[in-house]
Amino acid sequence: MKTFLFLLFFPIALLAQQSPAFEQRSAQLQGYLSAYDQLYPLESLYSMTQLGLSASERARIRAYVSEPETPLADTVDWVETEWLLAYLQDAIVAEMTVLMQDSLTRPNETDVGWMGNSLDMVRSDDGRLYNFSLDEKTGGTYRSRISWMYYTAWELPEGEGAEPFAVLTGDGFNGIYAIEGDGKIQYVLTGFVRGCSYCFEDQVQLVELVDGVFEERFRYAVRSRSWEGAISYDPDTRRIEVGYETDDLTGVCFCGNEAEEEAPEADYGTGEEGEYRRFQCSCSFIYEAGNFDLIKSCWERLTD
Repeated sequence: MKTFLFLLFFPIALLAQQSPAFEQRSAQLQGYLSAYDQLYPLESLYSMTQLGLSASERARIRAYVSEPETPLADTVDWVETEWLLAYLQDAIVAEMTVLMQDSLTRPNETDVGWMGNSLDMVRSDDGRLYNFSLDEKTGGTYRSRISWMYYTAWELPEGEGAEPFAVLTGDGFNGIYAIEGDGKIQYVLTGFVRGCSYCFEDQVQLVELVDGVFEERFRYAVRSRSWEGAISYDPDTRRIEVGYETDDLTGVCFCGNEAEEEAPEADYGTGEEGEYRRFQCSCSFIYEAGNFDLIKSCWERLTD
């Protein structure tokens, strides 16, 4: 597995109004996404012309893949898929970075309609925190994604090497919900990723913005073989509900804050005499005083 987290953010004071080049950059990004959507990682070669890339873009790709001592001829059109994927991934992130400096002042421009099939966007309900994730197209059953974040309303954190999004790792999110009060700026983020044909991970995370850096306050994750989600969050009641059946990926019932304690490990289905055992686990957490508190925890042994 290879996953990247791009740590990008823009102070709101630096955001420009719509630039004259906005439409051109938007069109260029759409061209990159259109070409990227057509790539299948198990194919060995693709024609850049057939992907719809312009002559100038094809020249840049030739320079990107060439060895200094043996540059590709101007007539070369077919390029290895792995090089095209790498080039277009870099280009999409770079163009989106520039585009967002304009489009954050015009949120409608970030509507998912023009993002293609490979790029997803999730925006917090207060319109400030953004997550973009791009299908990495590794070709395996693990659906890894390139994920990067934007936040629009702070000053640059001081000090070299500051990483404001360091706690927001993984393959992207499918929901971002703001919680403000008592002088705190917090966000609940939910995520779901398919790790293999029958491997899934649900997660929920609470982070707080402190001096320009997000700090983790709560985290809970479940790995299971079930297609059905194990974790749900209700932003109206600020309540997390968890329900899952133990298996070889998660062999024990656990209802704790993984930001504060590590989930225990257990051998799946081993009783005193090694008999096969399964349990139905459930947990409920509610948001109070700046964090999620456990209000219900129960388990039931299942019989076939």
